[in-house]
Amino acid sequence: MLQESSALSTPAAPTVTPTGAAGSTTYTYKIVARNRDQISIASAAGSTATGNATLTSSNYNAIAWTAVSGADSYDVYRTVGGATTGRIATVGNVTAFGDTGVAGGSETAPTAVAGGSFWTDAELLTYIIEGAKDLWRAVVDLHQEHFMT
Repeated sequence: MLQESSALSTPAAPTVTPTGAAGSTTYTYKIVARNRDQISIASAAGSTATGNATLTSSNYNAIAWTAVSGADSYDVYRTVGGATTGRIATVGNVTAFGDTGVAGGSETAPTAVAGGSFWTDAELLTYIIEGAKDLWRAVVDLHQEHFMT
């Protein structure tokens, strides 16, 4: 029988610490918790106004956040000077990331919808597959060989 797992908590806002030469570029980050079946709503934004204009391995932003119970990976989203650069990383079960200027996608961080929760495509697909498996088990079950001749 399918049983819905508890929703992942929304991560707390990350802390952002520029490392290397200081600058005057504003970087904002949001964190999204993930596990096999779910994704959380994006955290509140964490930002710095003293980031280097060009991020490199020696001039980077160190992003840190608090672990979310049940999460096994995290997505990191970035905005630079008000322009969204999308998801820049998916990291494993760690609570820190160094942004060295990695390219981002065009995705926006997931937010709450009416009712306060949502089902992702991945969650829906998982539940559909599990439901089909339950039905198939009933079809192939010979009811303790009652129909065997």
